[in-house]
This record gives sequence, structure tokens and C-alpha cells, in this order.
Amino acid sequence: MKDLKTGLIALVVAGALAISCQNQKKTTVLNGRIENLSEGDCIFTLWFFDIDNGANTKLRFSADIDSTGYFKIKTDEITEPTIDAWLTIGNEVTQLGIAPGDSLYVELDARAFDETLKYSGIGAAKCNYKATKFLRYEDSQEGINFRYLSDLDSEAFLSSLNDLFDDRLALLDSVYGSAQKDKYYYDERDVMQAEKLNLIVEYLNQNESSPSVEEALNQIDLNDLEGHFYQGWSRNIIVRYIDNRTATISDPYEKYQWAKENLDERHMTYIRRDRLKNWMIADESDRIFKELKANPKPELDSANLAFHSLIEEYRTQTPTEPLEFIKFGAEYNDAPFTLKGKVLNTGIKKVNIYISGLAFKGQETIDVNEEGNFDFSFNPLYTRTITISAGNQFSQMIVSPGAALSIIMDDLFYYIGQGAKENKRLAEMAYSNIRFAPKYITGEEVTSMSEDEIKKELDKRYASAQQELSKYLKMNQLSKPLAIYLQASLDIQLLRMKAQAEMMKKYFVAPEEKEKVNFSKDYFQFLNDPALINDTLMITGELALTTSLINQVMTDKGLDFKIAEDPAYKEKLAITKCLESMSNNAYEQLDKDLVYLSQHTDKSWLVETVTSYKDQKMAYFETLVIPTGAELTANELSSADSLMSQIVEKHKGKNIYVDIWATWCGPCKAEFAYAEDFHKGLDEEKVSVVYLAARSKENNWKTSIAEYQLNGDHYFLTDEQYDQLAKKFELRGFPQYMIIDSNGKVQSTNAPRPSVRLTSLNTDLIEQLNTM
Repeated sequence: MKDLKTGLIALVVAGALAISCQNQKKTTVLNGRIENLSEGDCIFTLWFFDIDNGANTKLRFSADIDSTGYFKIKTDEITEPTIDAWLTIGNEVTQLGIAPGDSLYVELDARAFDETLKYSGIGAAKCNYKATKFLRYEDSQEGINFRYLSDLDSEAFLSSLNDLFDDRLALLDSVYGSAQKDKYYYDERDVMQAEKLNLIVEYLNQNESSPSVEEALNQIDLNDLEGHFYQGWSRNIIVRYIDNRTATISDPYEKYQWAKENLDERHMTYIRRDRLKNWMIADESDRIFKELKANPKPELDSANLAFHSLIEEYRTQTPTEPLEFIKFGAEYNDAPFTLKGKVLNTGIKKVNIYISGLAFKGQETIDVNEEGNFDFSFNPLYTRTITISAGNQFSQMIVSPGAALSIIMDDLFYYIGQGAKENKRLAEMAYSNIRFAPKYITGEEVTSMSEDEIKKELDKRYASAQQELSKYLKMNQLSKPLAIYLQASLDIQLLRMKAQAEMMKKYFVAPEEKEKVNFSKDYFQFLNDPALINDTLMITGELALTTSLINQVMTDKGLDFKIAEDPAYKEKLAITKCLESMSNNAYEQLDKDLVYLSQHTDKSWLVETVTSYKDQKMAYFETLVIPTGAELTANELSSADSLMSQIVEKHKGKNIYVDIWATWCGPCKAEFAYAEDFHKGLDEEKVSVVYLAARSKENNWKTSIAEYQLNGDHYFLTDEQYDQLAKKFELRGFPQYMIIDSNGKVQSTNAPRPSVRLTSLNTDLIEQLNTM
């Protein structure tokens, strides 16, 4: 290598680099040694697709190649779980997958590129697979040639298709071998399923009806797909197929009937969401119901007639007066909100309702009886939003004191009664992806702008969103509660984006530049406005978060704004302090917060309500006992590796299901409702359940174990241990579930939840754990 001249190497990345100041930055390293590299052979460029701008953007990660052929690229700008990337040397190109925290070493000979390319280190398995796959398929004549496949008869088509994808799956498994199966491994399996589905649909759209190919279509279960992106992609493929086959049918219900007759029920679950949303939400169902009653069609699905009969029955039992907007007031409002529901999916036995703020409910788990019925009531105090979920479906609802609402839960939620109009509209907006918020500013933008430019840009984006919202309100004549909710949500988004801009800029600039990021007092003058804290904002359920953010910014920046002395702000800050203490079960602090609240509110009922809640909670906690089947294992280890080794050794010879959770995590606690049935199904001789709690307070940890009666082996992680664990296993938040086999090897870092239980292998999770 004596004649090797110094060159430049860089990494090409294509994908969606989603900027989020919520994610923890991880350093990604690509280094290695290139033999026999001649001058001019190392020109590289980086590209990624900017979601916000909808365009390709060029970046450059570069490093000098020294006289020995060694190079090193180090960056913390890769934030997505896995990004497709390209490495190019002269006329040679290869594909690899990069993820935050990867530390890769590549060795190759420039004269024998394909034969010598090999990765080692963290993330090597997916890179070696990508390179091998690229060489075998994308860079050869053996790739997917649909023109060739579409000319085959149905049997030859299916045979060729199955051979192709069996070969790809075998390649994936052979390259990974005994290596840990990471998120990319499971994503790649999803890609294969989605691509296979797409080729089958293309074939059916271009050829006459083929029973064997149609059967192959129905054998692909979208529930097998781990990632929601691939489920959505596949769902759109199915919808395209239906549209093509029913092009001459104008009635949406007849299209649905065709699909029901020709598609597997598993696919219909997804089709209803896409194609029936109009008649399910926009009262098109009423027209269909009347037609069916006036002119019965025995050949049509009788279940749909029963569904609409159920709607009519609920209408006779539920008030239909408009939903009243009730502000957070001086007097205590003791009128309850009542919800009556029916779940049509017989497999769902529980419904979860999430209630934040002053209702002091948190998460409520409601049992569904054998007929699928449930009832729920609570005192919302004022018009506000709550969230309801059943299985994988969830919906946000607007409710008011004294209102009565009925809900029928299938693939979509159908509302009847007070608030039905508002909640149907919310559902329609969610399914149609209609939202009004300033477009988020990206990391690249925030680092290149001054504080004044940032403020002006956010105001400009807010004005654009406000214009769209005003147009929407005018065109749709929305009710007062929904209009106030949409406006309040938009206002809060702007406030939070402005307040967090300095923190975001510090997050994205280079380490040596962080100390220089210090926004002026003038920038934060927008916080000095009492109108920001008004009672109508409480409808969003985010007032406490917003007040806490304002207080944090003013405290951190040492701002002496007049808003701090505004009575309305002080009252909301006092409420926020109480809510935070209650959330953390910090009842000694809550006593102090109650004194502060009594000093800054004229609502005596508010102090009495918080005090009553505290007394009830204290009495309840005194009754809690940690179950005999729960073991709180001492954790005095310094590293996550040592902890995992201890867990594997303690449960040696058993399969281990690991639940990674936090005490403040609503979805985590929602899963605990299924814990008892889940544990009962497991063979204790073969399976252990281990709970790892992180980012939490230790007293809350013990209280939660007792409150939810969680049997199993429990560990309380330090922040350092969780950071190490998150980096090693690419953890993305809470909850997350892992499976470790009886030999101590991690089989999955993205295992199904106890409430879902269907694995990527199309087997029940309990069955897999008991038999693997």
C-alpha cells in the first residue's frame, strides 16, 4: 500500500431521517480498511428523504483514508431505527443498513470488491445480509422481473414466486445464523410478505381470475406483519385490488359485499377500516339500513342488518341532545358522563379508558361481558377529551358532564347520543389524516436559523395552519365543543414548539456549539401572556403539561415575567404540581402542594376534591400487598450485560419472556390487565416472566407491582443500565417485550404483547413460549 494516495470516503444514506428531540442521540461508527485502492476511487455522497419537505436532501459524512487504507466515519445524525445506505468505491456499489449506535468495521479489497466485502461489529448481520442480497438480486438478472412472472400460467407463477421468496428467506436466515435477531431482521420478513402480496395482486389485476392465485392471496395474513408501516402498505395493495375488480360497481356497500365474498376475513378487517369509513362514520350506514329494511336482500350479509338494528336499538336508549360545552368553573359540577358500549369482536374481554388530569382516574380497565356489553361512568368536571381502546383499536373522544353516549366497537367505532357528532368527526379526521398543527421544524433547519428566524418561521407556519383550520371550521359548521378543541390544540402546539426551540437547537448542534446556544429574554416574551392559560385549553387534557413547560422554561432561564404573578397562571401551576405529585405517588409533597393550591384558587371544591382523592389513595395503598408470586430481585450490578447474564443464569434452562416497562407508562399498565390470564397459560417448568422497570421511582415500582398483582421476577433498573440495554437491543420506548430461549439466546427484541399474542410465526405467544 506504499503507493496508495490519501483519499476521501463518505457514506450514502437513503431513507427517512425523522427528526425528534424525544430520541436520545446515539453515535454511529463505520470504519475499516480498504486494500489496493487507487486514486480517484473514493468519491461518496449521502442522500436522505426529508419527510417534511418531501424532497431528497444531500448530506456528506466524510473521512480521510490514511496511507494504510484505514478510514473512520462517526456521526450522531442517524436517528431512525434502520436506514438503507450505499457504499460506493469507483464503479462498485453495495447496500447496507445503518442504525443509531451501530459500530461497524468493514474489510475489502478494491480489486475483488464483491468477494472480499465483509462487516463485523455491532449491526454487522444486517449489513452482511444487505450486501449479499444486493449482489444476488438487485445487481443481477435473478431479481424480481414481473414482466416475466406475469406471462406465466398461474401454477408456474406461484411456483416461481414461492421459490424466489423461499430463497430470500433462506438467505436472510443463513446470513444471520446464530446472530441476535434484531429489528431489521423482522422488518425484512415484513418486506418480503408485502412484496409477495404486491406481486400476487399485480398478477390478478392483469390476468383472468385464478382460484389458486386468489387462494395464495388469502393465505397471506397481514396480522403477521410486525410493523404498522408494512401493514398499511399491504392494506393499500389489497384496496387497489378491490378497486380494480369492482371498477364497474358504484355502490360502496356492493363493493364491500364483493370483497367479503372473495377475500379472507383477515383481510376484511383492514378493508373495513379503509373502505367502510365513509358509511360507518358519515351516516351512510343509515341509508343502507333503510334500504335493507325496505327491500330485504337475503343474499347480503345478515350480520350487517343486525349491526344496523343494533344502532337503531341504541338510538332509542340514548339521549340525542347536542353536546354542551362546559367550562372549568367556580362551582363543582357533579353530573356524571355515562358510556354504554358493545364490542362486536368476541375475542376482546376488556376495554381500557385513559383519563388524564383532574378527574383523577388515570387508566380504567372495564370488563366486557359474554354478550360484548360494558358500562362506564365518571365525573369529568368539564368538557374534556378521553381515550378509549379495545384490542388494537383506539379512539379519542370529547365528553361533557351530564352527557350520555353509546358506542359500538368493531373495526371502527360507531357513536350514538350526546357527542356522537363530534366524535364521529374526530374519527373521520383521524382516519383521513386531517390535522391542524404547525409543521415541525427540522433539526437541519433549527441549527441554521437564528432565534429571530426560528420565531418568525414558527409564527408563519402557525398562520398557515390557522388559515386551514378556519377554512375547515367554516366549511363544516362544527359544534362549539369540537371547534374549541381543535383551536386549543393548535394553540398549544405553537406554544410548545416555541418554548422547546432552544432545547431542540442545543440537541442538534455540534457538541462544541451547545454552550453558545442561549436564546435571549426577548425571544421568550410570548410566554408572558396570561391569555395562554385559559380554562378552554383544559379541553385538550394537555394544560398541565403546558403549564409545567412554561414554569420550567421561566425557572431555567431566570425569567421574571409578570405571568408568574397572574392568578389564573398560579392556579393552573398549583393544579399541575398536585397532578405531578399524585402521578408519582409522592403524598408528602402533595400535602405541601395542597397548601399552595389553597392559597391560589378560589375554588374550595377543587381543594376538597384533591384532598379526598389523596385520602382515598392513601387508604387504598395501605391495603396493597405484593403478591407471593412476585420476587423483587436485588440489582446491585453496574452494567446491563451483567444484569442480563444474571437473569439468564437464574432462569437457566427456561424460556424467558421479558417485559420492559415504566410506572408512568399508560400502555404498559394497560397490558397488566392481561397478566393473570397470560401467566395461567404458561408452563412454569419451562417459562419464566421477568419484569424490568426503568425510568421510574422505586416507591412507585413497588406500589405498581402490588396494585396490579404482578407475579414474576422483578428488577428495578438504573438509568445507566437502561441506556446500555436500549443501545444493545435497539429499544424504542415503553412497553417493549423480549424473548430469550432456554439456551440464553435472545430470539426477539420485539415480541408480541400479552394482549395481542399472535407472533410473526402465526402461532400463539403462549404456545411458542411453552414449546420452543
